[in-house]
Amino acid sequence: MVKYYYSMETLKILGEVIRRRRKEMGLTQEELGNRAGVDPKYIGEIERGNANITIKTLFSISQALDTTPVELLSFSTTGIKNYEEFKIATRIMKTTIQLSEKEKALLLKILKALIQILSGF
Repeated sequence: MVKYYYSMETLKILGEVIRRRRKEMGLTQEELGNRAGVDPKYIGEIERGNANITIKTLFSISQALDTTPVELLSFSTTGIKNYEEFKIATRIMKTTIQLSEKEKALLLKILKALIQILSGF
């Protein structure tokens, strides 16, 4: 069974995911708002985690970002419970993205071994 976590941090993380995707596409908040049919000020509120986004708006924004709501919300199935965990996970992904598949597999084995060692303390 997949567990989903929801808190005010969830909105903050979702906002950061939307912001990153928007910036990757080279869009301003105004451009995203125009594409999605959403007020650019509301885009800013969403990106800061200050707005409780509706499903309808999430679909509009995801379509404007050439992605899906599932992709934007995928962090919620990872067990990440707060923004700090999200930032750390993002940094780890950015650090390892340039590695080959073989290097990633080796790194994963090392990480699992390290976690076992650390859990003994």
